[in-house]
Amino acid sequence: MFESDKEPEVEADRRTFLRSLLAGTGATVLGLSGCVLDGGESEGERGREVEDPMDRARGLFAFEPGVTYLNNGSLGSCPGPVHEAVVRAMRAVDANPTRAFWNDLLPVIDGVRERAARLIGAAPEEVAVVRNTTEGMNIVAAGLALRRGDEILTTTREHDGGFLCWKYLSERIGVRIRMFTPPTPPEDPGVLVDLVKKNLTPATRVVSLCHMVSPTGLVFPLREISEVVRPRGIFLVADGAHPPGQMRVDVRALGVDTYASSFHKWLCAPRGTGLLYVRREVQDEVRPLIAGTRDYLKPDARRYEAYGTRSLEALAGLAAALDLCENVGPDRIEARVRFLSSRIRSTVRGMRGARLLTSNAPGLSCGLTALGFKVVDRYRVQRHLWERFKIWVKPLPENDLNAIRISTHYYNTLEDVDRLIHGLETVV
Repeated sequence: MFESDKEPEVEADRRTFLRSLLAGTGATVLGLSGCVLDGGESEGERGREVEDPMDRARGLFAFEPGVTYLNNGSLGSCPGPVHEAVVRAMRAVDANPTRAFWNDLLPVIDGVRERAARLIGAAPEEVAVVRNTTEGMNIVAAGLALRRGDEILTTTREHDGGFLCWKYLSERIGVRIRMFTPPTPPEDPGVLVDLVKKNLTPATRVVSLCHMVSPTGLVFPLREISEVVRPRGIFLVADGAHPPGQMRVDVRALGVDTYASSFHKWLCAPRGTGLLYVRREVQDEVRPLIAGTRDYLKPDARRYEAYGTRSLEALAGLAAALDLCENVGPDRIEARVRFLSSRIRSTVRGMRGARLLTSNAPGLSCGLTALGFKVVDRYRVQRHLWERFKIWVKPLPENDLNAIRISTHYYNTLEDVDRLIHGLETVV
């Protein structure tokens, strides 16, 4: 691949690395060949406290000694193989920039696109590799031909990254935003579907919802909502920042028109990597936001990637993160995440001075748990957990909830969860 004066073993190492990126880094690179998590298929099996082979995967993460990290919902930690992939790609490019970048690393995008599409149940031509959920949501909002008076239906619990694109359109062209507040927590998905139905009007053009609500961890029943809005010709936009890498996602089954996600959270990929799914049948309704390269003329979702030079090094890290997810197993990751979060919820549900804001119904929740407090301030709880126990959680900015959010990922342990519960008992 290279014509260089480097020593033969260095050149061979570079070639091996580039070939591994184009083919997928593989279990041997990750050191997880044969790694199996005993997640089980039933709730009972998920709860078995046995020796966990996933500890081998946990060992790839370089957390500070003594720190219990429970805020993966904001930022995940990149494991060692992801770091290595980024650094090696950067070295390969810097050794021969234009040739390595354009000739050798550029095809990585197509490989990543195919595997990212597989992760969410889409076709490769329906997926654009973007930088994060915010970018994906803005591409959709700006790309739709909305007019003054058109209505966007959303909730009061949206993340700014998925909401401000609509607010900007309301200020710029006069679209109207209609909002409702989902219950905390709901126990029946039908309640959420009814809320959507109740708030639709003849002017509704878009329903924009988080697949998993960032503050409370509520999982919206998008499939049932799609059955309501699609016959009406209403566009269903999903902010999918959280689910990929945490739980199984099948965008076709969900019935959404678009789905934007970030991979720096639950997939544990480099910051600045994400995807935008645009259903094949509606791509001509979502115009490209940027025409920085001739890719904006592509007849598929690559039209949304036309913003020029990008960090292929970060995409090399994303390839490694996708490998790790595939080798550990998405179903096993979800089983582990659900087991740990369920353990927290079952314990804190009856805790005096606190209120569980996240549904314990499997279809309405997964790895995010919100705990509200009746008297003690959430920021005090966060400081107490960190200063005394070295546990890192997120205090939610929503004043009406006065809550912290707890993220449990597959690299967390039962000991982490028990330490958190003990810490909460000392302050609540």
